[in-house]
Amino acid sequence: MILYPEVKYMRFDSSRHITGLRSLILDSVKHIQKKNINIPDIKMLELGSYNGESTFLFSSIIKNITVVEPFKNGYDENDESSYANMIKVRKNFEYLNSENKNLIKLKEVVSDEFFYNNKEYFHWIYIDACHKYDNIKKDIQNSINLKPIIISGHDFSNNGVNRAVLENFKDIEVLRYEDDSWMVKIL
Repeated sequence: MILYPEVKYMRFDSSRHITGLRSLILDSVKHIQKKNINIPDIKMLELGSYNGESTFLFSSIIKNITVVEPFKNGYDENDESSYANMIKVRKNFEYLNSENKNLIKLKEVVSDEFFYNNKEYFHWIYIDACHKYDNIKKDIQNSINLKPIIISGHDFSNNGVNRAVLENFKDIEVLRYEDDSWMVKIL
């Protein structure tokens, strides 16, 4: 995958990551189709995209994606990505997704602000924003309130993510993928 020339880092560091995310995408789309929703009609919300690699992969199948990514520093003192040059990160997002920009609605706000103002329904919500327990818990709870068919995310092995996912989905199977993604079928 080609990066914007000034950006020297990338989170997709292995084929395992790409393979796992592709498996998640295919499983999610198959489940949504079982609800009699055609692929062109699937509406997806992605909370946190950072460099845009996941958006790039999602947009290979999903043609209606809303991305919530504020491109702001300092959101998590334990996440090195929080200290990156966000101007370069945003340029990389734009570069990777330039061919699909008509399919992607970018909202440069934090997730709390997005949920407060949102009036749209989404079939699938993917969470890979701030990994702090309180933040991920709130993102999951706000997502549940929208009643999507699928809620999924990344970094399940992160303690905050793991705890929030397992607490919110005690009675629902949490599917895991080799790239550390997770998925819950809500409906």
